[in-house]
Amino acid sequence: MRYGIIAEIRLFLIILIVAFAATYIIFNATSMVAQVDYALDNKEERGAYILPVVEIPNSIHIPKTKTVAPIVIENSDDETVLLEALKKGVLLFPGSVNPGKNGSTVLLGHSSGFIWSEGEYKTVFALLNKLEEGDLIKLYFNNEKFVYRVSETSILNVEKINNVVSQKSDSNTLFLSSCWPIGTDWNRIMVTAKLID
Repeated sequence: MRYGIIAEIRLFLIILIVAFAATYIIFNATSMVAQVDYALDNKEERGAYILPVVEIPNSIHIPKTKTVAPIVIENSDDETVLLEALKKGVLLFPGSVNPGKNGSTVLLGHSSGFIWSEGEYKTVFALLNKLEEGDLIKLYFNNEKFVYRVSETSILNVEKINNVVSQKSDSNTLFLSSCWPIGTDWNRIMVTAKLID
């Protein structure tokens, strides 16, 4: 009798774990594909990857992760409007400074999205965790090119993002941010990069 109850509980737990895993995979498949592609990519070629020669106006280029996306400017602080803008690329966070100006330039992008979600940029920042100190990020903005070098990657809670935007500085610092871990909005991954050119 007791063995039957234990067997039923064990079966229930196995079904629960499998259902959770299947649901997670279904909802985060596009981000997981990006992670697997990166892991299978030839490491020697990754460092030598040359982004397209065409300089797309108002765009971000990250050679290490082969990321190319438009920078979307939206001055509204309405969450619905900002989420709609993120479907079109990475978002220059309202209140942050333009690239090259003194202060903080904050770009937001999605790290995951449902398979059926609209927009080709729903996983644009799925590989932010792969960026390391010394990696380069290029921004093309208002007919100028800005090159940044990554100085750190960290995980922050949501409230600290607002503190970053309000930082005053005599130089320009780029912050790339997305929800983290992938498939959640518990925290934010933040890549910090300093303007070098």
